[in-house]
Amino acid sequence: MKDEEFTAILNSESSKTGKTLQEFLEERAANSSTLSKDHKEFYLNLEEFIMRGGKRLRPIAFIMAYKGVNGSLDDKIYLPSISIELLHNATLVHDDIIDHDTMRRGGPTFHTKYTQLYTELAADPAGFGLSVGIIGGNTLFNLGVEAILNSSFENDKKLEALKFYTEGFREVIEGVFLESVMAMKKFSNEREYLTMIRLKTSSLFEKGILMGASLAGADENIIKALSSYAICTGQAFQIQDDILGVFGAEEVTGKPSDSDIKEGKMTLLTIKLLEACNQAEKDKISKIYGNRNASEKNIEYLRNLLVEKNILDYCKKLSEKLSDEAIKHLENVRGSITSDVIEFFTKLSEFVIKRRK
Repeated sequence: MKDEEFTAILNSESSKTGKTLQEFLEERAANSSTLSKDHKEFYLNLEEFIMRGGKRLRPIAFIMAYKGVNGSLDDKIYLPSISIELLHNATLVHDDIIDHDTMRRGGPTFHTKYTQLYTELAADPAGFGLSVGIIGGNTLFNLGVEAILNSSFENDKKLEALKFYTEGFREVIEGVFLESVMAMKKFSNEREYLTMIRLKTSSLFEKGILMGASLAGADENIIKALSSYAICTGQAFQIQDDILGVFGAEEVTGKPSDSDIKEGKMTLLTIKLLEACNQAEKDKISKIYGNRNASEKNIEYLRNLLVEKNILDYCKKLSEKLSDEAIKHLENVRGSITSDVIEFFTKLSEFVIKRRK
């Protein structure tokens, strides 16, 4: 598949899922207006947060998995496909609270927006913002369930999709917990890191694909192969995300390139750097990682170390290796799903390690 064909599919399906998302959320906002104008504003702010940006890779992969097994696309797949995007955004809203982030996709995080909106009214604006952020994330999770239940698929297929949906949410929670423990201990290893990102990042990408495939009636062999593909692709995606979190351009990613360092995130970059440094370097690093007041000079010192000690190169190569492994798993479904979808998923695995945002 040529780059322009792949891009055309991404753009087309992103537009369709975006339209479905917008209509779905606007309907919820309209229905909630009977409760109060604050409820309507709440749903419209959730809509603004979601529609602000995002690659929509999870619902697109969901749709393409359905197409690959079903043999063709039909309109009824779009409503359930947005469930995984709603769930993904639910985790982002809560992640931003956990990470104390104030920016997401070039705008305020959801809880920060409510802090700003109620600065004059709330006795504790920051506390109010955090409370609404928790409620917002919970609401998005529930809306994802509604999107599945309100679809026109048979009940047994909806139940199968819901099983993958709730499994995905559970695994994300387990991954975030593990990530939090790793950051608290300020120590980890590559194996634990790969487990964490399998749970936190790969899970929703994987479960979205399995939901789409199961709605099309995929058998166990297809589910197993697509699961392995998605886990490797998701891990490759996260390693690239970690790289962008330190070396990315803020104007492109929409997020500060020093936030992962200041938050003390135990990324693969951090883990391999600590393994490669002497004690004096570790002592200096420990004063920078997790320090929200770290200077740009200190941040740049860490970036230089990551390059000089070949940590950046190591992480890029591991990401490429995982992408290659993902593509190999697709060979197990050749003949069982359409060739154009195999080509798309191959291109997608290559895309996630080359992206710049």
